[in-house]
Amino acid sequence: MRCSAGEPSAAVAEGVTREVPERDYEAYAEMAEAKVAAIARGEAFTGARALIDRVKAEAPIWKVEVDGADHRRVEGTLPPV
Repeated sequence: MRCSAGEPSAAVAEGVTREVPERDYEAYAEMAEAKVAAIARGEAFTGARALIDRVKAEAPIWKVEVDGADHRRVEGTLPPV
């Protein structure tokens, strides 16, 4: 996974349907997007941040900053409790 400075972020949720093999959703996109953003944006990013902090603290994954040909492994720190 690569992330570049200044790129927008996104919180994505995936799930599994129950009782049916597939489920579709329809919406009036402009209204739905604005309402969902107003309702869930803070909570979504708070949850994603907590998950990322836990993964960074517990999983054997290392962050490597890339600047042209220069690759630097970033020293890890434990997230605040």
